[in-house]
Amino acid sequence: MVIVSAFAWAIVFLFVPFGIELVGLAPFVLLSPLVAALGAFVLTALAIGATVAAKRLLIGRYTARSVPAWSIASFRHWIVVACARTIPWDLLRGTEFCADVLRLLGARVGERLHVHRGVDLASGGWDLLDIGDDVTLGQDSSLGLVHFEAGRLVIGSVTIEDGCTLGVRAGVGENTRLARGTDVAPLAFVAAGRTTSPHSREDGVPAEPVGRADASDTDTFHAGTRSTNTYHADSRIPNTNHADSRHAHDAPRNASRADRWHARAHGLSRIASMSLVHGTIACGSLSLFVVLLAGWHVDASQALDWLADPFGSTTSALASAALASFSALALVITLLLQALALRALPKSRVGSCDRLSRQAILIWIRTSLVDRAGRWLSGSLYWRWWLRLAGMRLGRNTEVSTILDVLPEHVRIGDESFFADGIYLGGPVVHQGTIRVEPCEVGRRVFLGNHVVVPPGTRLGDDVLVGVSTVVDGTTMPGGTSWFGHPAFELPKREVVSMDRSLTHTPPLALWLHRLLWETLRFAIPICVTGGAIAWLAIAGRGVTHAAIATLVVACAFLMIVWACKWTLLGRVRPGRHAFWSTWCARWDFVYMAWNRIASSVLTPLGGTLLLAIYLRLMGARIGKRVILGGAFAQLVDPDMLTFGDEATLDRPLFQAHSFEDRVLKIDRITIEPRATVERGTVLFYGAQLGAECAVDPHGVVMKNEHLRPGRRYAGAPTREA
Repeated sequence: MVIVSAFAWAIVFLFVPFGIELVGLAPFVLLSPLVAALGAFVLTALAIGATVAAKRLLIGRYTARSVPAWSIASFRHWIVVACARTIPWDLLRGTEFCADVLRLLGARVGERLHVHRGVDLASGGWDLLDIGDDVTLGQDSSLGLVHFEAGRLVIGSVTIEDGCTLGVRAGVGENTRLARGTDVAPLAFVAAGRTTSPHSREDGVPAEPVGRADASDTDTFHAGTRSTNTYHADSRIPNTNHADSRHAHDAPRNASRADRWHARAHGLSRIASMSLVHGTIACGSLSLFVVLLAGWHVDASQALDWLADPFGSTTSALASAALASFSALALVITLLLQALALRALPKSRVGSCDRLSRQAILIWIRTSLVDRAGRWLSGSLYWRWWLRLAGMRLGRNTEVSTILDVLPEHVRIGDESFFADGIYLGGPVVHQGTIRVEPCEVGRRVFLGNHVVVPPGTRLGDDVLVGVSTVVDGTTMPGGTSWFGHPAFELPKREVVSMDRSLTHTPPLALWLHRLLWETLRFAIPICVTGGAIAWLAIAGRGVTHAAIATLVVACAFLMIVWACKWTLLGRVRPGRHAFWSTWCARWDFVYMAWNRIASSVLTPLGGTLLLAIYLRLMGARIGKRVILGGAFAQLVDPDMLTFGDEATLDRPLFQAHSFEDRVLKIDRITIEPRATVERGTVLFYGAQLGAECAVDPHGVVMKNEHLRPGRRYAGAPTREA
């Protein structure tokens, strides 16, 4: 924190005044997106260098072993991972630079690796990672190099041979080997210690062979043999010579290393294009800011005086308040321009294109615009309007929460459908150097639970319910049916909760306005964040020695603001049911949006420490002694519903303490008893109770009100005793 704070102080109090004096106030403001983009390159290099140095100093080379979670060895690993998380992986994913960084950290990586959004590469263990040529790591897929289990830090190897693909949210355990051409289906998990057969299709939790990988996917499109501007109108290209294709994969890696510089050039082009688009959008609000500065007759000297002491006078304090208020307007302008940019940019074409083509850059830009807007608007009325403006065909009374990797021009959703959080909606499929885009259509009154995958090309009928962590198959899921599991099976019956439609679908004007009010208050969150930044300036302006103090004060203030919001607006939450359009649900939604946008960035560096558990207890969670909180605990939805016993090990699970089936929020407790282990990607539904010392393997789903027996091991979606 001290080093980062000192670096921030140097930028704000040395570089910014120099830049303003060099080019003037207005030009500096308008050029700030370009300066920020160039600064990102510098910070990336520094973060990579710091991570490599920390790894060599504290770890040396990772070896396969198991150590106590609270040991010195584990602490050294935590420091290295904390450094690795400062690397802006989001900037690097999808480019050759991601492979370069992995090589610097000790991994053996072949040619033409594609790493999609959400793949966690900062968890350590890199020396034990061996990746061949033409490998694709799909969105949010995971590598089991390092994980926590039964109070221990476990480190193992992962080998992925040439031509393998991990689908959306697929994963592999430690000490696994994916043989050449293996295709791991979306949401599937290859259990620890397994070696797959060459060119096999792996599906299920845990994954099992379900046939041979599609020859048209696994044996064609060798990146080194194609023009980078190739575009195919067909969604799949048949292979006419499998033997020649396999021979291409067998070629030595040196044969295509000359192409690595071309891949780097494409990566730079993609980063530059992204920076240009997002920088142009930022200039929209900055231009208005410059006009306001000119209207208020603010010159460079006055701006520098304010920077030195933003609360030094009444005028400076008023300027600080105006700047904080403007940040809310800037967010509105930015979101509007993002939607208009999607309208103005060329639409992505249906079919397949090369991963290193201009079309691929366009696809990445378009999906990133949707992703950025969704961070602020998901689940709101504004999100509906934004998606329609961006080009999506959205039915009446349809509710959409977080959707991932979406091309809005290729998606159509029917009336009164409901999408929960984390839906992978028709995202482009990347496989061995090609990207496939197909339209996606979802019918009326469809419910999609959290983390459902809707593949491109899906046509899903009306009145279908698809449960949590399930892959949609429009050809086998007819209208009027309910499905769940991996592999999916039809639910013979399910609980249906009926409430007045005026509370679930067609609210009266008063409830509609009440919800709109709370969702509009989201735009006030930047005022809080900007106010914190101005407070940091006031404290850090006294000298570089005060920079760390300023960071600590502002961070604590952010945490306390979210704490106050939770207890003021919700209080102690109890198990129960709330209609979707109720006033309680509107407040509930605002609290967790505020937590996500204000406090999560402060809490993320505390992952794996006891400090994080202290804050989560303040927010209502019941957490015992020496509980291991690995991974994404920077934000908890429904903390009052969560009870973790002493010495429990929680390695990146997903808590589903509520659901919105039938547009009714049903919420209940989840209890994990002492010394139980829940591994990464496991979903726990409300009412679940895990007995002492039991364990749930990765990617499992613990059903509603299910009780797992003490001392037993469970796996699967839904879970069953292993």
